[in-house]
Amino acid sequence: MSTDGNTGPWSSDTFGIERIKESDIPKAKRYCGKNDAVRDECFDHLNNVEVVDVENPEQGTWQVVVRGTAVREGNVNGDAQLASIVSDFALTESSCQIMHPYKAQDHLECEYALGDNLEAFVTFDEKTFVETGDTITLSDGSGKILGKYAGNALAGKRIRMKSSKLKVELESDNDSSQGYGFEIRRIEKVPFSIAPLFLSAIKSRR
Repeated sequence: MSTDGNTGPWSSDTFGIERIKESDIPKAKRYCGKNDAVRDECFDHLNNVEVVDVENPEQGTWQVVVRGTAVREGNVNGDAQLASIVSDFALTESSCQIMHPYKAQDHLECEYALGDNLEAFVTFDEKTFVETGDTITLSDGSGKILGKYAGNALAGKRIRMKSSKLKVELESDNDSSQGYGFEIRRIEKVPFSIAPLFLSAIKSRR
């Protein structure tokens, strides 16, 4: 075994650092067909968290389809699998920003797009409150009034809707007493077909 003039039995080249060029690393490729084709190998069936990156997303309605591949039989949702969506951008469109506390003779109006062919469950914040003489009116996309609320009647309340839009209006009378106003804490959207299963799952958690 030659030492090649070194104190150890190995050549000094053995302990060198090999530089790896970017061209030496092949890029991972997965062909998923054209946009009008869905191929099974394009899906990840192992991880329950999926990240989708879209550069410069267009404004409008997006549809996300989640298909469960290993759902346990006899679970609380039957053969359904619930999913949550988290986005860097707002998932609902609103015609205004929630403002509070409001003032005397104020009229605050907010519209929320709930989507087509979906059942929505809208939850108001626990702080939602208006003073005596002030009201909060809820109406759907066709202008049909769903209810008028006073005081803290909407605080923490969960509204079930089958409309593409929700309008929330706050009317304040001419006095100096105002409450917190209103705020929507959560909007959940599910297809009509699994809405009953979604409700049973929520009730079972309580």
